[in-house]
Amino acid sequence: FTGVHGTGKSTLINSILDFHPHLELRPKQDILKHDDTHERNMLRAVRHYQQRMEDEIYTLAHPEKILLRDRSILDNDGYTRGFNALSWMTDAQSSAFRTLFTTLFTPNHVPKNIVFVDPPLEFIIANIHKRWKETGIKKWREDDFEYLAAVRKGCKEACSAYEGNVLHLEVTEPQKRKEQVLAWIANRITKLQSTSSSKND
Repeated sequence: FTGVHGTGKSTLINSILDFHPHLELRPKQDILKHDDTHERNMLRAVRHYQQRMEDEIYTLAHPEKILLRDRSILDNDGYTRGFNALSWMTDAQSSAFRTLFTTLFTPNHVPKNIVFVDPPLEFIIANIHKRWKETGIKKWREDDFEYLAAVRKGCKEACSAYEGNVLHLEVTEPQKRKEQVLAWIANRITKLQSTSSSKND
């Protein structure tokens, strides 16, 4: 699941976990906190790589599992594009991320299936305000909505350039979101099972 902060990714993931007995949300690793935009972005890219490697090992031991992740390397790609557009990151820093991205995330290590949670900007802002009210916590630069718009545009570009399977989820009503995601996952499972059967035949 990918998309900017405030789109409701975590809530959506938690709402579908009971759909299939083999769905499993993998835990997110802790990461060193850093306020510098470039360093923060690079640290998250390395975390995605380590999580990806752990998922591959876990899948070998548990081939029946369908693993879910809250965020992917495509988030970093999208945020990098937004940071560069805002001049929060230099062209050289953006290039450094791109080099890291292409080095670590070869075609075999890039997620094959992405749910891009992309509701309207107004919905995201309202959701962020709601979260502030409920938790009293503001995350990193979360009150900068110019930043939000820039990284949202960057994530759209990143997902458009992505060559895997993408569900572009724009609806905001919780039940419709859930239904669309579950139908898409069921379709992906069916196609994977069909491919596996063909190989065995």
